[in-house]
Formats: sequence, C-alpha cells, structure tokens
Amino acid sequence: MRRDERLRKKRLRRERERARRERQEALDRERRLNELAGDPDGAWTRVESLVSTGKSREYGQAVALLRDLWALADREGDLNAFGEGLALLRQRHRGKSSLLRRIDEAGLSSA
Repeated sequence: MRRDERLRKKRLRRERERARRERQEALDRERRLNELAGDPDGAWTRVESLVSTGKSREYGQAVALLRDLWALADREGDLNAFGEGLALLRQRHRGKSSLLRRIDEAGLSSA
C-alpha cells in the first residue's frame, strides 16, 4: 500500500508540473502574439531577413515566427492576409527547398 501511495503521489506531482508548464507556455505564447500584434509588418520583415541568410538554424526561427504570425492572424480573423503573405514568401524563395519543406511540415502550406 505504501508503494502504491508513493507512486500515486509521484504521478500527481508529474501531472501538476506538466499542467504548470502548459499554462506557462500558453502565457508566453499569448505575450508573443500581443507583441507581434503591435508590429506585424516588422515580424514579416524579420521572417524575410531570417530566410535570406540561407542558414538552416535561421529557417527554423523563421518558421517559428511564421507559426506565431499564423496564430495571430487566426486570433484576429485575418487568415487571408497571412495566406497572401505566405504565398509571396514562398514565391520569392521558391528555390529554397529546405525552407519550403519546413513550412509544409509546420502545417503552414495551406494556410
């Protein structure tokens, strides 16, 4: 019985910690979206700057920023504008197959 109780307590601690991390991640994401809302054009410029380096690490950062831009557009009901911006980005960088693959893998290809 003592072993079962210890396992139950350990499981509860893990569940509480997971829930705490999820709440913190949601707060962090909301904060990022609020910051992006203040200057979405600047965020698109940052994406373009990251992509223009041609470096894999920067592609990852660009795609993460694109995900946040998508979430902001979704929150504000402006997915059409996001889709247009993404289509232009894809067109300008159509030769960068690694970037395009990352965008697709992020689920942003049909946004």
